[in-house]
Amino acid sequence: MRLSPKSLSGNKKFNYGLVIVFAAALSYFFSAPGQTFFISGFIDIYVNDMGWDRATVSSLYSFATLLSGLLIFSVGNIADKIGVKKTMIAVGILLGGICFWNSFNVSLVTLFIGFAFSRFLGQGSMTLLPSLVLPKWFVKKRAMSFSIMSIGAVIASTFIPIINASLFKIISWRDVWRIWGILVWIIFIPVTFFYLFNRPQDIGRLPDNESSSDDLHEGIKFSKEEEYFTPKEAMKTFAFWGMLYCQIILPLITTGLTFHLVSIMQTKNMTASNAAMVLSLFSMVSFPITLIAGRFMDGVKQHHVAAVISLIELSALIALFFSNSITMVILFAILHGTANALQSVNNGVVWSNYFGTLYLGSIRGMSMVGNVISSSIGPLPFGILFARFGNYNAALILVMVLPILGFVTAIFSKKPVAPKRETVSY
Repeated sequence: MRLSPKSLSGNKKFNYGLVIVFAAALSYFFSAPGQTFFISGFIDIYVNDMGWDRATVSSLYSFATLLSGLLIFSVGNIADKIGVKKTMIAVGILLGGICFWNSFNVSLVTLFIGFAFSRFLGQGSMTLLPSLVLPKWFVKKRAMSFSIMSIGAVIASTFIPIINASLFKIISWRDVWRIWGILVWIIFIPVTFFYLFNRPQDIGRLPDNESSSDDLHEGIKFSKEEEYFTPKEAMKTFAFWGMLYCQIILPLITTGLTFHLVSIMQTKNMTASNAAMVLSLFSMVSFPITLIAGRFMDGVKQHHVAAVISLIELSALIALFFSNSITMVILFAILHGTANALQSVNNGVVWSNYFGTLYLGSIRGMSMVGNVISSSIGPLPFGILFARFGNYNAALILVMVLPILGFVTAIFSKKPVAPKRETVSY
């Protein structure tokens, strides 16, 4: 039965924000059909069974990813206008549909369309939209809520590749796509429809489970107010561009390292199994760090966190540069995984804390464009410089400059002062 605002507002002791966190984590989990860890399991099938050239398939995937990133800001704009809940339901319906589309791939054209919509709906929209809901439900525990939500992505990346690999042994790859489409429709959409509310005011509450004696449904506004920026106002601040730069560093470095990781390990006289071990360590480190991050990041200034992340990533690159043993490689994996885990939480918190929630969809959508573009070009400097010098030393030195500049930029990217205007009442 669908929960009504009246029934929920009557239970003052139950923090309904916990249900919202679960729904947000579920969205992160079901973003899987658009994530690289999911789609990569089908690449060899497309190459071997369909007879498509690997380089062509990879190029189509890269271009589709770039295209989806350039369009993702539109989802934030739509969510600002019609609400996150309606947008999430629409995205869920389309994502399930594109899973079925992918099950009928017969040409490179259908493959590209599938890649583009999978990335746009899954990797983009299903991770953007829940990040717009949580800031409206949590203020004091905002970072903690984001850290718990991120566990949905960690669980997906850890277990879904294993599940899919097992399914490939007993059913066709086309049926695997169909199964995930059905799961999106029968699990994600009902949970979102029945249990997700755009904001606590819809059930007569305030953020952080605070209560109000005012009756929202009789037209009386809550007394709590929030300052905000419009997208144009946000883009005029140094903090917007400073924090955006800090956020695009890791996607660029991570995709570059991951894409060339086997080759990098070989230049260090190590094997492909060592590269697989490094990737596993990334996930193993991310899980506990993501949970711990939420506990200490609430109340900590976001630009200080961004500065620390830059220092950790710089340390990781230095460890990889000087690595000549498995111990140094493990150290790199731990540091790099820690930096990514911290950033996954800070990314969600900073935009609402800095610029308010009224236009959060548009503002965060613009930031995601930068993240996707940076990740799409990440492998290029590693490939170009390796071809020139025969090793990755020059590439590693080059990308070390990025977190150094990130540290300096973060220090000066303090929370901006909101424009003087009539504030928004809840």
